[in-house]
Amino acid sequence: MIARLFRHWGRNTIALLVILILLFLSIPSLVIVVSSFNASPVLDFPPRGLALRWYLNLAERPDFRLGFINTLVVGGISTLIALSAGMGGAIAIFRGSLPGRQVIHAMALSTLVLPGVLIGVGLLMLASKAGGVGGFTVVIIAHVLMVLPFVLRSLLVSLENIDENLEKAAMIFGASPLKKFYYVTLPMLKPGIGAGILFALVTSVNEFAVSLFVVARSTQTLPVVLFNYTMAYVDPTIAAVSTLYILATILVVLLMQRLGGMAQILRLEERG
Repeated sequence: MIARLFRHWGRNTIALLVILILLFLSIPSLVIVVSSFNASPVLDFPPRGLALRWYLNLAERPDFRLGFINTLVVGGISTLIALSAGMGGAIAIFRGSLPGRQVIHAMALSTLVLPGVLIGVGLLMLASKAGGVGGFTVVIIAHVLMVLPFVLRSLLVSLENIDENLEKAAMIFGASPLKKFYYVTLPMLKPGIGAGILFALVTSVNEFAVSLFVVARSTQTLPVVLFNYTMAYVDPTIAAVSTLYILATILVVLLMQRLGGMAQILRLEERG
């Protein structure tokens, strides 16, 4: 009786602690969201009245519109390129007989540990030599380098967890290597593909340190636009952009949940 009571109290205490931790982690986001509707021209909290003027300010400023479009274009293209390169790279590293596979693997993941400033300066120097400073090509290359490790690792984990007997069975029943990959291997890689796309998009959309060195005025992404804006203004427009980022993240997670289920996408070690 007493032991059961202690277990009950223990579960309730743990549940309460989890709720408190989640509330604590949500406080900054809630403050940002509320501040974005502040009627005051100063970024402060609590708000001095409510207004939508800062969201209208976003819509009226051409630099924010251009930055939003550039972010979508660069994020989408870099994700597709990283997904294609990561798929081939993961298969070559995990199953191929490519010499120096571990070295290639380490080099592909190196952007995770190298400072973004260092990568940005290096790409800027290379682009200046090639005459492509500020162009979309160098911006996309920069984002591919930053998101490729996430795609590669997600696909490698999925490859490690797929059932190779199903692939062998497909070959026994006469499936060509291409059909085996399309109808058997690719569906089993769905969790890795979903996780790779999710992490790549989020990383690309939020990438700032490298982008700051390689963008021009016509190719600057939204984080760079926001940084330049804060150099001149400190108003709730910053909070409005952050609120849209929060909303976009929630929508992406809900979309991934609807398409494949976040439990399957993120728990790659349990389901392949």
